Amino acid sequence: MGSFGHPLRFGVVIEAAAGDPARAARLAAVAESVGLDLVAVEGDATSEGFDPWTTLSWVAGRTTTIGLLPVSLDPAEQPPAVTARAALSLDRLSDGRVSLALTTGHDTQQESVAQLAEAVDIVRGVLTPGAGGLDYRGDHFQAHVDAGPAAKHRIPLWLSGSGAKLLSLVGRSADGWLADLGTGDERALEDLRSGNSAIDLAAHFASRDAGDIARIVRVRGGFDAAGAADGFCHGEPARWVKDLAPLAVRDGVSTFLVTLADEAAIERFAAEVVPALRERVNADLGVELPTRWPRTAQARSRRAPGLDYDAIPEELAEIAVEPGDFDYARVRSTLFVTGTPALVLRPRTVDEAGSAVRFAAGTGLEIAVRSGGHGIGGRSTNDGGIVIDLARMNTVEVLDAGAGLVRVGAGAKWGQVAVALAPYGLALTSGDSPGVGVGGLALGGGIGFLGREDGLTIDRMRAATVVTADGSVLRASAEENPDLFWALRGAGANMGLVAEFEFEAAHRTDVGWAQLVVDASDLPGLIAGYGRVAQAAPRDTTAFFHVGPSAPNQPRVAQISVMVASSDPDQVRQRLVPFTELAPVYDVQAVIAPYAAIMGSLPDDEDGGGQQGGGELVSRSALVPELDAGVVTSLATMLERRVVWVVAIRAMGGAISDVPVGDTAFAHRDAGFQIFARGARLAQVDGAWDQLSQSAVGTYIGFDSDERPERINAAYPDLTLAKLREIKKTYDPRNLFHDNFDVALPRTRRPE
Repeated sequence: MGSFGHPLRFGVVIEAAAGDPARAARLAAVAESVGLDLVAVEGDATSEGFDPWTTLSWVAGRTTTIGLLPVSLDPAEQPPAVTARAALSLDRLSDGRVSLALTTGHDTQQESVAQLAEAVDIVRGVLTPGAGGLDYRGDHFQAHVDAGPAAKHRIPLWLSGSGAKLLSLVGRSADGWLADLGTGDERALEDLRSGNSAIDLAAHFASRDAGDIARIVRVRGGFDAAGAADGFCHGEPARWVKDLAPLAVRDGVSTFLVTLADEAAIERFAAEVVPALRERVNADLGVELPTRWPRTAQARSRRAPGLDYDAIPEELAEIAVEPGDFDYARVRSTLFVTGTPALVLRPRTVDEAGSAVRFAAGTGLEIAVRSGGHGIGGRSTNDGGIVIDLARMNTVEVLDAGAGLVRVGAGAKWGQVAVALAPYGLALTSGDSPGVGVGGLALGGGIGFLGREDGLTIDRMRAATVVTADGSVLRASAEENPDLFWALRGAGANMGLVAEFEFEAAHRTDVGWAQLVVDASDLPGLIAGYGRVAQAAPRDTTAFFHVGPSAPNQPRVAQISVMVASSDPDQVRQRLVPFTELAPVYDVQAVIAPYAAIMGSLPDDEDGGGQQGGGELVSRSALVPELDAGVVTSLATMLERRVVWVVAIRAMGGAISDVPVGDTAFAHRDAGFQIFARGARLAQVDGAWDQLSQSAVGTYIGFDSDERPERINAAYPDLTLAKLREIKKTYDPRNLFHDNFDVALPRTRRPE
């Protein structure tokens, strides 16, 4: 059968035997330090040794990169649903390092294999992302498993054992076959070859590619001169290479698990056997084996037609996500919108971001750039195009603590930024969710809880690293490419991929914070009162207002969130009192705490399983000078008639209004409030919102999903739009970046 072209991997088997409780972790740490790929823990809960799952958890805590494999897991001894949840939990805790190997022990009778087949179905069902739980009724097992967090990666499911029925099951259902060669006598080697043939045949009849099934062998060896009768894998490293190379070249084995006596043997195996064996196998095959596992035939079958996946730059290919990949469900969508991109590229550096832009531009497909995926309009995903996901470009670096100068990757989350800056006594005004990505918010404006004191997020920007449409990397600042720097602050998504930002953070630690739940029975009066109090407050006070649908048989309530840029208790109390007098207060939480702690307490909208979308969202935004009678009546009517589900109002003014109108592409410095509303029926929402918009001075692009061309008029006034179009001709003449309020669209005025 020959090699399947899989990468060679090497690991050690550690028995969870009683005696030295630290031995397993010690051997695993040595295996990791010398570069081995896997540590397998063998044992069972019924023996006198340690429980393998507990042992493996201890090993996971003492290591950081090596793969983790529990072997000899018999469904007859532990319910498969329990096994699956244990694997899922350990995979999350270990950052995606777990594989699984199930067995029937020495029993290969039909009943035991049928039991194993049901176990495979249950384990697969629990581990499948987005499955929403599992209800299983079989002849041998019954299981009800509620939906839980997704695994960090696709957990390989191997089966070990022999017998025709088990091998047939491997060919139909498993990701790999683990064969125990024992002492490597001729019969064991013949069983390996005949087992491979049986698996290949079963795979053929199941319409599977036999190359998608890994072949793993377990070997017991040593470096002593005497060993097994034929000396298989005993003695000098050259003997090991001689014995193992044919298994890789002729029998398709790609993973070798060895049982060795001690740390010295592990070190010698890694130093003298592994490199020599790799060299020998590559020489015998006449080709160098890859370093990463190839995609399965099933995964390749889901590729989008017309896109040359083999042309993806090597530095991006290893972590790119295709429609058939396990991670696709995690990265295809945004928080609000479900996408079906043909490819998701995940650069880790500025240079890789440049490669991603050049490759994507050459395909002619739609391109979406994603930093956090919170975009209300779903503009950071698409259908059939390419998404450039910057989540791995998430570093936060303090360049000059005294000056407050920090460098932040576009893929960082604002909660992460707050935590990283806190030890330096620094804070950056951001949004109202710690899960929002830096890039999206920072390029549109950035209305945050410190906005009236510190300005918009763009007002704290001092420089940016930009990948333009041709893949070039530029620095934009007041001194370097100042026209681009101007455009980035309010319309940055139109100009290129911004990989890094430099901000001037404020010197700030503790702040005052309160969340009030108040009666909203008199909704117009409450909105108007909030507007008066928020606008009259000193600039150190920023208040947000949020109201949703009323619960059945319950009074309508609203939430008012207030941040005071002060740690003085009397000053904070003074600022909060006017808000408490707006309406009866049902609940209040007020603290003086670090800004990072406040951000960390806010809803994140993430469960670790990625963003799952949820259908198209109708959201609208308006920037208004004040909450006058017309605005208040419109909002209250929309809520009462359920045209919209939720309304959020964010106070502006203060430092935001200090910046001259022409200094940034965000031009609406005269706005007193930003209003956001969300609904479901497009025609109803537009009808009501168009009336409210008559009182607006513009829109804030971060909260508006309206794709009508005339919305460009609301986002950018005449002079601003004309300047943006001239700048875009310089940096993006082909309009590669156009999926977020495209400034290149012809200007369209509404009918008078």
